[in-house]
Amino acid sequence: MNEYTIIKTDVEDYDRLVLCLSFESLLTYIKKIEQALAIDNVDEKILIDQLLITGNGTNRFMSFSFLMEDLI
Repeated sequence: MNEYTIIKTDVEDYDRLVLCLSFESLLTYIKKIEQALAIDNVDEKILIDQLLITGNGTNRFMSFSFLMEDLI
């Protein structure tokens, strides 16, 4: 089973949406997400939907800037 899926968006504020498909902590597979995003070698703004992890509360969504220069 996939732990997440990454979707390119046409939304002004975000380049991609990461949907968490597992109830496990995001920290258990965040490195896999980072590696998947690094393939395109571009700086992006990411929105993460953690519905299955946190439920439909105030901390359901999380965003971050993915910068290639931080990986060097």
